[in-house]
Amino acid sequence: MKRLAALLLALALSLSLIPNTLAAEAVTPTPPEWINAEDYVVFEDGKVYDPAVWEGVLQLRSHAFSGGRRAKNNPYWNSYLKLSALTEKPNIDPAAVYEKSLIDLMYHRNEGYSSWMLGNDVLDLLLGEDGGTWSNDTRWKLELWSNRWIYQMEYYDHTEEEATIRELPTRIPDFVKQLNNTMKHNGITSMERFLDCGTMDVDTGMKTYQWMSAAKVLPKQISVLVDGKTIGLDVLPEIKNQRTMVPVRAVGEAIGAEVEWVQDKGQVVMTRAGSTVTMTLNSTTADIDGRKVEMDVAPYAVNGRTLLPARYVAEFFGQKVDWDGERKEVLITEDKSALGNSNLEAWAMAMGLSYAYQYYGERCGEKDDLLFGMYPRTAAQVQSSRRGLNNNWGGDSREHIISIVESMTAHGHNDSFQAAARDANSLPPDEMAYLISISSGTDQYMWPYTKALSGKWGDKGILAWDLSRMGAMVQWGYHVGRLTYEEALALVEPAARLTAENFSSWEEFYENYLDGYNWWARNNVVGKDPWETERGPLCRKMLENPILDDTLFTTGVIPLPDKEG
Repeated sequence: MKRLAALLLALALSLSLIPNTLAAEAVTPTPPEWINAEDYVVFEDGKVYDPAVWEGVLQLRSHAFSGGRRAKNNPYWNSYLKLSALTEKPNIDPAAVYEKSLIDLMYHRNEGYSSWMLGNDVLDLLLGEDGGTWSNDTRWKLELWSNRWIYQMEYYDHTEEEATIRELPTRIPDFVKQLNNTMKHNGITSMERFLDCGTMDVDTGMKTYQWMSAAKVLPKQISVLVDGKTIGLDVLPEIKNQRTMVPVRAVGEAIGAEVEWVQDKGQVVMTRAGSTVTMTLNSTTADIDGRKVEMDVAPYAVNGRTLLPARYVAEFFGQKVDWDGERKEVLITEDKSALGNSNLEAWAMAMGLSYAYQYYGERCGEKDDLLFGMYPRTAAQVQSSRRGLNNNWGGDSREHIISIVESMTAHGHNDSFQAAARDANSLPPDEMAYLISISSGTDQYMWPYTKALSGKWGDKGILAWDLSRMGAMVQWGYHVGRLTYEEALALVEPAARLTAENFSSWEEFYENYLDGYNWWARNNVVGKDPWETERGPLCRKMLENPILDDTLFTTGVIPLPDKEG
């Protein structure tokens, strides 16, 4: 046995001395599609050039160049996380910083964000402790690109190509001044030395003019905006037969539709708010709840995704579609013509504001930020809302949401409170004191708290606690695609009428809401000002929002047009 062990040990030692000829060699880096080959920078001994990491870089480049966005549903999200890990302390890889910056520049372009923010991130790495250990050549390469490409993309994105080239001479001095300030801050004193960092043959700092005028300019890609927010697309929209074709799934899911691909029939089935639309590849006939509709362009497949004119995807589900040709943007918004002169949307948003606040935070004080539906309509946010409804309300089906609103408007937690209040009020003081003395835990303070709230609010009870949630629930139902806009407003009307009949201001409404929340949550707040309890400061901040307009109480509830008379 000892001899066998010795032989195995000797074999292991001998194998360890043999060069690992089977180990994968580092790749030969190549530039992405949006970088000129002669401008591309390669760093010595970059960890990002490891084959396993580089494969992810190539996937991310392809995804970004095809118009993809950074999101957790990005099919290459794990590759993005792996690349990002190489740009973090304590072992930052300059080559990874550079490659990630180039990819992020394209992602920024697709997402409509300013590239200057990305440049600041790169400069932070340059100025950090790790950056201080890099060679001047490495630092200059990164700093050059963090300024050069950001400047190029920033200005080419916002003006037409010809106008940009004409304006460059007037903009160069400001840019050079900015570069000089940045270099001075980093101990770099010569523009010529800064530009001569192994990437260009520089005679003078005027080389800056030449690369700007000769830079590759990418055409602005078509974007799709829902309610003014750019949504992520897994394939780029395109123009065909003078129609803007968009990916059905990405747009459909953003507006709350569930999208299913039926492989054996070559069909896309979209369901939203009880309505089903079926389309077949290469067929101009669509089926809407059994009704045949002719389209002037048939859906077709690109890279495994079905494309259809934006107008059909949206209008099939009651959305308005506009085209901004100058900015190359498809603008999708809710068709609110059914609202007429009704104020039910204002009632619903004001009643449910406390739940929107959980998403918007401090911005909830700004009316322009808020949307009917509470949250932005993106595929990711719709999925998040569905999970919230499932986890907190036991389901997100259309029938379940309608049942909750109809039942809880009339008989919500206020029924339980009123029953407990009757019991508390029926007890003489000595019996109440005895009951408290033999109680434990929450019962010790809930009995006197229930009695106190009953005395404070009388027949109102904790009504606003129920009604506020119904104002939010109809918006949730709309957001996740279970209710149409018109259905959501009609469904909230009874709750809006109860609000108008029982309260005279939003301050009174939300004070009642706070008391109701604390009673339901069994919080021990006996004797405390409700505005100083857990949710009080948030609700106080909310009162600054113009949506909480007390004139609604004097105007009353104006129903939808088809409800009048």
